[in-house]
Amino acid sequence: MNKSYTLVWNQATGCWNVASEGTRRRSKSGRGKALVVAGASLLGLFCQAPAFALPSGATVVSGDAGFQTSTDGRHMVIDQQSHKLITNWNEFSVRADERVSFHQPGQDAVALNRVIGRNGSDIQGRIDANGKVFLVNPNGVVFGKSAQVNVGGLVASTLDLADRDFLAGNYQFSGDSGATVSNAGSLQASEGGSIALLGARVSNDGLIQAQLGDVALGAGQGINLNFDGDGLLNLQVDKGSVDALAHNGGLIRADGGQVLMSARSADSLLKTVVNNQGTLEARTLRSAEGRIVLDGGEQGTVRVAGKQDASAIGGGNGGLVLNQGANVEIQRTAQVDTHADQGATGTWRILSHEVSVAAVGQANAAGDGSGQVHVAQGPAGANASDSNGVTIVQQQPAVDLAAGANGTSAVQSQSGANIGSGANGISVVQSQNSPNIGSGANGISVVQSQNGANIGAGASGISVVQSQNSPNIGSGVNGVTVVQSQNGANIGSGASGITVVQSQNGANIGSGASGISVVQSQSGPSIGSGVNGVTIVQSQSGANIGPGVSGIDVVQTQTLPNLSPGANGSSIVQVQTLPDIAADAGNVHVVQVQTGGNKVFGNSATNVRSRTVQARSNENVGSGLANPSSAGKGSTLHADTLARNLSTSNVEVVATRGNAHVGAPLSWDSGNGLTLTAERGDLRINGALTAQGENASLTLNAGQRPLRIDDSLSLTGQGARVEFNSDKGYALAEGTRITLSGKNAGFRANGRDYSVIQDLQQLRGIDRDLGGSYVLGNRIAGGNSSFLSIGNASAFGGTFDGLGNTIDNLAVYGTGAYSGLFSVNRGTLRNLNLERISADGAQATHYNVQVGSLAAVNLGRIDNVNASDIRIAAASKLNSLGGLVALNLGSIDNASASGTLVGNRHTYALGGLAAENISTARGVASISNSRADFAISGQLKDHASHYGAGGLVGRNRGGLIRSSGSQGTLSLSGHGMNLGGLVGYSSAGGLADVSASVDVSGNGQRGLYGGLIGLNVNSGIAHATASGKVRGTDAEALGGLIGRNLNAAINNASAHGDVSLQAGRYLGGLIGHNQAGNLANVSTSGNLSGGSLLQAGGLIGLNANASLVNASAKGNVATRGAEAVGGLLGENLYGSVINGSASGEVTDGSGKTLGGLIGSNLGGNHSNLKASGWVNAGANSDVGGLIGHNRGGNHSTLAASGNVTGGKGSRVGGLVGYNDAASLTNVSASGNVSASGSRAIGGLIGSDLRGSLMLASSHGIVNDKTSHNLGGLVGRGENTSIRSAKASGAVSGGAGIRAGGLVGSLEGWQALILGASAGGDVTAGYDSYIGGLVGFSTATISGASASGKVGGSGLLGGLVAWNQGNVMGSSASGRLEPQIPNQIHGGLIGINFGWQSWNSVYGAAATVPMIGRHYNL
Repeated sequence: MNKSYTLVWNQATGCWNVASEGTRRRSKSGRGKALVVAGASLLGLFCQAPAFALPSGATVVSGDAGFQTSTDGRHMVIDQQSHKLITNWNEFSVRADERVSFHQPGQDAVALNRVIGRNGSDIQGRIDANGKVFLVNPNGVVFGKSAQVNVGGLVASTLDLADRDFLAGNYQFSGDSGATVSNAGSLQASEGGSIALLGARVSNDGLIQAQLGDVALGAGQGINLNFDGDGLLNLQVDKGSVDALAHNGGLIRADGGQVLMSARSADSLLKTVVNNQGTLEARTLRSAEGRIVLDGGEQGTVRVAGKQDASAIGGGNGGLVLNQGANVEIQRTAQVDTHADQGATGTWRILSHEVSVAAVGQANAAGDGSGQVHVAQGPAGANASDSNGVTIVQQQPAVDLAAGANGTSAVQSQSGANIGSGANGISVVQSQNSPNIGSGANGISVVQSQNGANIGAGASGISVVQSQNSPNIGSGVNGVTVVQSQNGANIGSGASGITVVQSQNGANIGSGASGISVVQSQSGPSIGSGVNGVTIVQSQSGANIGPGVSGIDVVQTQTLPNLSPGANGSSIVQVQTLPDIAADAGNVHVVQVQTGGNKVFGNSATNVRSRTVQARSNENVGSGLANPSSAGKGSTLHADTLARNLSTSNVEVVATRGNAHVGAPLSWDSGNGLTLTAERGDLRINGALTAQGENASLTLNAGQRPLRIDDSLSLTGQGARVEFNSDKGYALAEGTRITLSGKNAGFRANGRDYSVIQDLQQLRGIDRDLGGSYVLGNRIAGGNSSFLSIGNASAFGGTFDGLGNTIDNLAVYGTGAYSGLFSVNRGTLRNLNLERISADGAQATHYNVQVGSLAAVNLGRIDNVNASDIRIAAASKLNSLGGLVALNLGSIDNASASGTLVGNRHTYALGGLAAENISTARGVASISNSRADFAISGQLKDHASHYGAGGLVGRNRGGLIRSSGSQGTLSLSGHGMNLGGLVGYSSAGGLADVSASVDVSGNGQRGLYGGLIGLNVNSGIAHATASGKVRGTDAEALGGLIGRNLNAAINNASAHGDVSLQAGRYLGGLIGHNQAGNLANVSTSGNLSGGSLLQAGGLIGLNANASLVNASAKGNVATRGAEAVGGLLGENLYGSVINGSASGEVTDGSGKTLGGLIGSNLGGNHSNLKASGWVNAGANSDVGGLIGHNRGGNHSTLAASGNVTGGKGSRVGGLVGYNDAASLTNVSASGNVSASGSRAIGGLIGSDLRGSLMLASSHGIVNDKTSHNLGGLVGRGENTSIRSAKASGAVSGGAGIRAGGLVGSLEGWQALILGASAGGDVTAGYDSYIGGLVGFSTATISGASASGKVGGSGLLGGLVAWNQGNVMGSSASGRLEPQIPNQIHGGLIGINFGWQSWNSVYGAAATVPMIGRHYNL
């Protein structure tokens, strides 16, 4: 970038001062008229002087000197007598044909020349000196194109230097001058000398040379120079200035020395600029290595273009190029060369707050500097002053392009854009009302915008696409994209990397926001200041997100969450009514949330991955972990730029505060090295890194976070080296590998050297040092050769890192008790792939053989190991078989295995990943983040009650299994087996975030089969799912999740596969038999079918002494001859259910008790239960829409809506078939109830004994032509209490029955009806008791009413047909319809043997006698 400088009239001082070309110019009169002055012209520099002249007005302040001027007035000689000289000058300028010579005592002598006048210094001629010359002028210093300076050393500064500091050698410059120091000429120091340009804004567009010396450009208001002899060793900017600038557009050469460019800002972040567009050379000379430094400080921007050359031509080592700042912008054309012809190549080191390596097109590139302006097809033209590379196409009203705009395109714009000065790379396409874009904007695209965006000054990389009402984007905004937005976002200043996509009502995003995506949002969110990395996808109503929020994902939400300040790393997926997330919450996942609640997670590290799945309550998530924010912007390097410069330099890239990220492939052919470092943030490799050169190297350093490698690394040259350094370790993503295939390749991690294994022979050689450190450099093909287990009878105790590479096609064997690639592992095995490994233990001699593909026994650590197409077969001795390991006593993390396992009658444990996972006194065995996919089969030993086979683990004793799953098939034969889709047998362990999608099939008696676990004893489970089918022939217990669960709590679990059991005892969609294991948030959706069983339930077959909270079942339940069948629970013994539901159909043609929710219930207290499925039973059963047989307990808020049918001799109820001594409150049934020959049938309860009903209702039709007792609410009640109840459905029956609109028959001295009503019609046949409320009653009835028709050929009563109790304060209004002559009927009571008082009849009931016949007892 070529900069020119000019003179500007300073009204305050009444003189001309030096300033950059972008500064507004004034005339001497102050009228604001622009003065056109060339960059090198200084006409009128002196006040009241007609022309330039030699320096004048000298006053010696300290030291001795003489001053002589030639007769022609063009040459001044300053004869310095003292070692140090201070001279104050009125003026100090040198015209093109003039010369000033300093004669000094020696090279270390120094002359300070301070201008105390009001004009700047314009040096167009020559200055010579054999020592150092300091020129200090607060009004500015310009070295013009014709200037030639040859001195021992030079300092030109607009900052003052106190006399005492100068004399003491303390070169501390300071001042508040905003004037410029610039050079367009030639400045040269003698060998070993130094040249420094100091001020608020300094630049070089000429030539500066200091062989074996130093050149420094320092921008600020306080600068310290530290000399050692004649050499400048250090430049330190102690105090910044507003808009500080250090710029080079020319050539600076300091071979054998150093070039320093440094600037510091006194104002906002990133406004300081250190800019190189020219050439910087500090090549090695006489073995002295050069050094080039561009330093923008902790707040500044460093712009790197041009060339930086610290190479060593001929001899010596290459030097150092250091570019550092808050933001380092590396342009694609940047060149750096530190190569050495005969020595070691030097280093290009880049330090920035954050660093990203991107492909071409992922970052903004600078303009080409062509200086051309193209205007085409613009009817009204365009105003473009001093613009660079601007293109305006098919634009109607003019686009106003301010001075200095570069690379701008405004295409098909109706109302033109006003684009600020210095704008670069802007595109305005098809815009009706184009945006106003602030000065300095860079890389902006506004596409198809109707009402344009107002984009603040300094904005960079913004795209507004297809926006009707585009956003107002604050100053300093960078990388914002608003796509297809109708009402655009208002985005605060400093926002970066924001994307608003398809938003109707855009987001209001606070200042400092970064990396935000709002996608398909109708009513966009209001996002607070400082927000970073938020993604809101398919949102209808926007989120209010507090300041400082980071890394939040809100996906497919309808009503978005209110996220408090500081929340971090949260994910809210498929939310309808969102959660409130408190400040600083960390990594919280709320999945498929519907409505509000109050559950709170704590702030400990154990809770940062808490997850609420399919909850109906919002989660208020307490404060937790927060990621540190990264200040500053960062640096984006083009991959091709980096690759090109790796051919000439070693490259070190350091993120000093934030993240370092490689997002594009990078390849180089040289033997140079690349080093990537993140001192505080994440270091993540998302692009493949490839080096083919001999001795090439790659070093990755992560200071405080784990190193994450998500794409492959390949160094194939001889002597190539890879080094990782991270206290938190390093992780390779699945499918990622590191190749070190060249001869003598090296690997080092955290200070430890590893041997690189490249073939089978070297792999075999591990036996010589079982405690060593090894990496696998490339794929090893075994050719199906036999391979003796590493270690065989001894344990491996070292480290083996496969680096993501593969060992393929080996037949491993052991001669003792262990068969696997490693016999026993006590060390660490990680980042390894195994393919087509087979093992069978056939050659083992021990009586108990353990067989696995990776290791027979693991006592150490296994991490990120994947085994595929594995073939494990049983030995002819007692054996355990594991897809990865047979016995795990250590830890397995992020592992997977797939293939086949075949057991036999000698096998006691089979597992897709591990046959056994057992904790011991030496530690807890654990499996985490792992998966298995196996076809497991075989004939096992009978009566093996503690044997186990599982899709992941066969037997788990005291072990922990987390975030792991399995799939495949499990099909075994044998009696007493424990089979599970995940674990066969688990005791005293724990499982969390686990899943299985395994079809489980067992053939044998007394087995325990589960979609997740066969037998679970004292092993807590949280967040578990099973989706495979589970089938058995004659099992003890079979469940979609667990066969039998004993004393183990389960939270957030579900099963979705169909389950079936031909014969046996317990069958459940979730658990076959649950004993003393409390459950919360559990569900099933698969269908259940069985034969002659004891208990079968859509969720649990038998539930004993265990509570359930939030339980549901959706599948159909169909059995044949079961004892107890329920849509949720087959039988419940003393367990309580809160918030339970079932929606499937329940059918058993010959079962004993059937319920839409619970077949048989004893005790417990239930609340908020509902069932909606139809219930179909046969003869002699208790059948209810909710509960078939209920004994005891206090139950509330129960509802059933499905139809219920029963057979002969059954007790049938819309809610409960038979209720014994239980209290029911707030209960209802709405389905139709029918039977044929039932003992009792009711719209709510078939038969009740000593029960209590309150707030009860039924609405369905009740029909049984041959039943004994029919009631709209209760068929038959004995000592039943009914309060505040109503029935509205019709009741119809045959001959010889008791039928009532509310109760068919109610007997017992404690029987009571209080405040009840019936509105349905009641009909029955001959010899029946037919009452609008009660057919037959010995109860007390008070405050009751009946309004339905009462008809038939039996005894009719508008309220009660036969009364032997007490009726008071009650009424009837329905019509009576007798069918035969002389039929007894009464508007209130048909026959009364009891008492009645304060009763009434009205309507049709008043047209007949109130009491048909009355008898006094």
